[in-house]
Amino acid sequence: MFTIIIIFYYCFAILGIFFWLYFRQFIANNFYNKTLNIKRSAANIFYYFVLLISAIIIYLASELILLQKTFLLISAIIIFIMYAFFIAELENPPESKNR
Repeated sequence: MFTIIIIFYYCFAILGIFFWLYFRQFIANNFYNKTLNIKRSAANIFYYFVLLISAIIIYLASELILLQKTFLLISAIIIFIMYAFFIAELENPPESKNR
């Protein structure tokens, strides 16, 4: 059961990267569009959900005795930091594109 949860967790983490790549193309002025704002809110909820699951997995990996405990712990910490960055970037989009 725990293995299935971890597999879904990594699938959600990869899916979140695709969401981040999608929202990177927009600037702050684009978010006045109502449908884009709804998508951004849904992505924010998704990011917070994965961040919560990351925190739970970090706690469980530090408490459980697993064979791949260090790999799970390190990857969960990396995904936690990455998703914190995604949330910050999605909540505060850039004013203009720097090219």
